[in-house]
Amino acid sequence: MPTSIPVQVAALQFRSMNQARLYYTDILHKYPEGGAVDKQDKSLIHDLMTSSGSPYPTSRSKIQVSRGYFGRKCFISVGDDKVPRYLSITKSLKRCLPPNVNSGRAT
Repeated sequence: MPTSIPVQVAALQFRSMNQARLYYTDILHKYPEGGAVDKQDKSLIHDLMTSSGSPYPTSRSKIQVSRGYFGRKCFISVGDDKVPRYLSITKSLKRCLPPNVNSGRAT
């Protein structure tokens, strides 16, 4: 039986990858497509981007909800260059896993 792998995003600690994914997905579904996220949620998404090592988070970036690849809702970060950069919640969370996790299993 698989065990839960804890995930830490900035100061937030989640018991499992699924718990973290659901937390950020709930934020995503609060906003309509094309809508900008509020200040509090922007801070949470910015923390996710920073913790995952995304090269695009800046404090001035605008975080919005958009349709991404395959027509699914996702967050996008729009910086000073006006180029939207898509944020995958799952990929970002996988980059926040502890370094001893290999292929989804703790060593």
